Amino acid sequence: MSKKNLLCFDIDGVLLNEKHWFSERWKQAFSMFNFSNQVFKDFWIIFNKNGYYYKNHIDELGVKHPEILDFKNKLIVAFKETVIEEKKIENVEILLEQCSSNNYLSIISNGVFDIQYDRLLRSGLIGFFDLIICDKVNKKPSAVPYKMTKFYYNVDNCFYVGNEYDSDFIGAKSENFKTIYYNVKNQKFSKSLVDYSINNILDIKKIIS
Repeated sequence: MSKKNLLCFDIDGVLLNEKHWFSERWKQAFSMFNFSNQVFKDFWIIFNKNGYYYKNHIDELGVKHPEILDFKNKLIVAFKETVIEEKKIENVEILLEQCSSNNYLSIISNGVFDIQYDRLLRSGLIGFFDLIICDKVNKKPSAVPYKMTKFYYNVDNCFYVGNEYDSDFIGAKSENFKTIYYNVKNQKFSKSLVDYSINNILDIKKIIS
């Protein structure tokens, strides 16, 4: 059976649960040290207030708990080296199984290739994709990874599924991808960048049918 569409995905927040990936590694990192329960509690207040991409969790925690700063580097190393069981987005594996027979499936991510590949491998999703682009030089919203993907498959009907409004869709639209916003928080968006907005991942099957 010939494949009629290219369906391209982001990883975090679309295939794998991003908050789980950050929070579980911090939990395990802190468990390696004999900190008080209050330190741990205050860390999660900072984490939830600023989000998982915030770079100064430990520094901010050190304002209230100066003793933590002596362990800052060890904590960060423990966090980065911790490997967890990945949590897949609900029903995403069902979607991939349903779409894989007559659609090309690929990935464009801003993450580090070796890390992202390993996460996909451990999640059991790696086998669905034959092209994974993690370009550290030409990161989204650059159009370059979308152009490369489109050239590789030579398919006219291309879709990109993302959950980050600005970074995911600017480059995709410039290369004439139809954009699918996995918008579980029902954020406002411009229709100039988004063709479809969904909060159920299985709705993608209807869109590409």
